[in-house]
Amino acid sequence: MPGEKRMPLSGHLRELRYRLLATAVPWLVLVGIGFTQAGRVLEWLRPQDGTLVFLAPAEAFLTYLRIAAYLATAAVLPLALYHAAAFAAPGLEPGERRLMFLLLPAAVVLFAAGVAFGFTVVRPIALAFFLGFAGEGLEPMISVGRYLSFVAGTTLPVGLVFQTPVVIYLLARLGIVSGEGLRRSRPYALLIILVVAAVVTPPDVISQVLVAVPMYALYELSIWIARAVGGPPRRS
Repeated sequence: MPGEKRMPLSGHLRELRYRLLATAVPWLVLVGIGFTQAGRVLEWLRPQDGTLVFLAPAEAFLTYLRIAAYLATAAVLPLALYHAAAFAAPGLEPGERRLMFLLLPAAVVLFAAGVAFGFTVVRPIALAFFLGFAGEGLEPMISVGRYLSFVAGTTLPVGLVFQTPVVIYLLARLGIVSGEGLRRSRPYALLIILVVAAVVTPPDVISQVLVAVPMYALYELSIWIARAVGGPPRRS
């Protein structure tokens, strides 16, 4: 803006360094705390019927470290988002700042809901499906590191899928999509949803339906959001 005093580049770099340190130091402290609780978390995560093993000398230690890093990241995420928003806020218009502070909490809540859905619904179904191939002469022996990767692979993608309403809200505000356009695209959206559900779940109909239904519900919610926003039409 004319007459506005701008911060020099060195000032931006100092602020960026401060905000990175203000996020990294708590994260490192929380990793240390999380490492002491990783055993309890792993006991909670492990399959109810089965024993986890480690196949390399350092695998158990590295798995504990990964669990600690996941716990620390989840705990420090609100702080990291706050510092990211505070760093970006001076360069935004008042309306854009309000939008940012509105969407960040919504994105966190939806991501947490998606991860919880993936853990409580997708993970058990996928695990039961794959372990169902065990039989005479074929006994499952699950590596702890591979199992943690399996848990992450069946929860984190679902958390990202649950960001659909936030993405649609942004696109509607920019005038890129509209409620009417999303309504007309329902058949294509349903096809994409079924393909995504087939990719992130085992090849059985029940798992795919359990994932596709909430995804489609999110799409219908996105249509309502786009209609409510009613952003300006995009200019060519």
